[in-house]
Amino acid sequence: MAFDKTKFIKIFVDEAKEHLAKASEGIAILEKDPTDVENLNAIFRIAHTIKGSARMVKLVPIADVAHKLEDVLEALRSNRIEVTRQVISALYAGVDVMSELVESAGLGADISGAGTCVCRVLEQLTGMTEEPGDLQEKPEIKQQGPTPQLPVKPIAEIKTIETLRINADKLDTLIKLMGEIVTQQIRLKERVSEVKEVVRLSKKHIIKLDAMAENFPEHKGLFHNASQIYSRLKNLAAGLINDGNVQELLNESLQEVALTMRMVPLSTVFDSFGKTIRDMSRALGKDVNFKVEGGQTELDKKLVEKIADPLIHMIRNSLDHGIEESPVRKAAGKPEVGTIALRAYYDSGNVVIEVADDGAGIAIEKLKNKALQRRLFDKSTLNAMSETQVFDLIFYPGLSTAAIITDVSGRGVGMDVVKKNIVDELKGTISVESKPGQGTRFIIRVPMTLAIMGLILVETSGMVFALPKSSVAEIVKVPEAELVNVVHSKALRLREQLIPVERLSGILHLPDSDNNGKKTETLILIVSIADEKFGLVIDSIVDEENMVIKPLPGHMRNLSLVSGVTVSGKNEIISLLNVSGIIKAAREAAGRTKAVKLVHKDKTTIKILVVDDSINTREIEKSILESYGYEVDMAEDGIEALEKTAQNKYDVVITDVEMPHLDGFALTQRLRQDDRYVHTPVIIVTSREKEEDKRRGIAAGADAYIIKGTFEQTNLLNTIRSLVG
Repeated sequence: MAFDKTKFIKIFVDEAKEHLAKASEGIAILEKDPTDVENLNAIFRIAHTIKGSARMVKLVPIADVAHKLEDVLEALRSNRIEVTRQVISALYAGVDVMSELVESAGLGADISGAGTCVCRVLEQLTGMTEEPGDLQEKPEIKQQGPTPQLPVKPIAEIKTIETLRINADKLDTLIKLMGEIVTQQIRLKERVSEVKEVVRLSKKHIIKLDAMAENFPEHKGLFHNASQIYSRLKNLAAGLINDGNVQELLNESLQEVALTMRMVPLSTVFDSFGKTIRDMSRALGKDVNFKVEGGQTELDKKLVEKIADPLIHMIRNSLDHGIEESPVRKAAGKPEVGTIALRAYYDSGNVVIEVADDGAGIAIEKLKNKALQRRLFDKSTLNAMSETQVFDLIFYPGLSTAAIITDVSGRGVGMDVVKKNIVDELKGTISVESKPGQGTRFIIRVPMTLAIMGLILVETSGMVFALPKSSVAEIVKVPEAELVNVVHSKALRLREQLIPVERLSGILHLPDSDNNGKKTETLILIVSIADEKFGLVIDSIVDEENMVIKPLPGHMRNLSLVSGVTVSGKNEIISLLNVSGIIKAAREAAGRTKAVKLVHKDKTTIKILVVDDSINTREIEKSILESYGYEVDMAEDGIEALEKTAQNKYDVVITDVEMPHLDGFALTQRLRQDDRYVHTPVIIVTSREKEEDKRRGIAAGADAYIIKGTFEQTNLLNTIRSLVG
């Protein structure tokens, strides 16, 4: 009977894809650590396995490439050649060709006549073992005495892991069913609450009947029957509560197991980026080292599928816009080979993915000019923007700082889509950090799964809203008098940090709750995005639940403040608020009031530099000062402050003390050594209140010392007026 290979092709393709993904990961490890013998052996075993399997199903071109790959790996294992960039590039090329052939075979294509690309790779790989003179060859090492033997692990300790392939659609159906079970559990909790209320009313009824029984003895039987009903109802409620608790534990276990089944490591997409980077770097004529960390970090398969395109777009931008050409880098005193790093890690129930490069950084002035040319904002608005707000301009449709349009980037199409996908599709956030000449970093934060999300339900103006639990830093209740007036809004002083505060009802344009002036304390939800914190005043906390999130209908997906909906145990639809949109709306509302610029007697605008490592403190001080007409610039530490003072002349410098790299005392001393800043007023605003710290500040050359603990904006403004008018 003839051998029918077709029914075995699919099994081979599925296994080969897994093997090739592991081979790519192994080559990346080999490049970083050529001494990892076990890793080298693992790659060799993969090539050997693919070779044998491909021959079994008569896929000769795949078997041939695997065989030549095996030869090169054997040469590395026997020290006949050493790991070089040429060797690594060839190994990757071999894996890439096999991946393409495997994909074609899986689609039913005839690969028996695979042409020049396969031959070229075969020649390249064969040349490595047949022509060692072209490569750096390691000298033979002669050993004295017997060859040391590696310890052999006892067979009893070796465990095999059984695996079962499951259709992805079936797994998705399981996740959906699990979501419905979670929703039903929430309804069950609501029913339990209703039963508890019935028990309470029944007890109240029994007490009234007991009082009536003394005056109407003939109705004692009625009281007895009611007592029995109450007793049975109480027992029923207790049993229902117990069953509900057990059911909740079982549902949590089911939820955890089901979601884990759909979690996959990010390496499934990270490993595929290496080829893209190599191809693009060659096309652009740039030499780049691509680093990957945290590929083992797991994420829901559905999110992994959607995160790939945004990531590859950001990597392309880093390569095209960020990384300079080698001569430019060399002239700037930087390594000629640029670096693009892709990193993933867990943080507070979320997965954070960073794309960073050590390139030229984002040119702020160029970005402002582009926005001005596109008439997105006027000049005064752009000048009043913080650095973070300017960086966010790159997410505007059609805005690009590229000097020339290329086939890689420069059309201004993509970054707006990247943000939309991450915020709308993945319910995440994206932020940008950049330093001129040092590079740019994109920080993406997404939930581990979209099937179920931990939510906090809050009430404001009689309506219930949901916020992701991962975005809530803490919940505080403070007396109304403890809120600090900052321009036209409020701020909360929390652990020496000023946090802007707004009523959630005001941001959502809802009527304020009518508390009849009886409320003396304010309930504040502290939400955070990256390093930015914001306080939302709410009326009450309703509940905390793991709930199923439903997407908005198509005609509502452009809403900036709402990112989805969920259903309560009472079958009420609850809006899931978009935290980044809420913070942005609050910022915009706070900045609507414009002020007249304050000027010196010589008619020049008074310029102030605010230096503080807390973004909230910087923004609050900036808001206060700008509302009174001052022109404000900001720096996050002493080093950045020195860079800015070297480029610009400020009339006042306001600085914190506790900062990384260079503290406020040292900054003040350095400024006093600069001829341009010998007499410039320096105001220290700090939480250090000891007399010795004040004396140290004065000795460093500060003109004023304000304690944050007693900070009032009038103190700061009066101090500035007394120093510069």
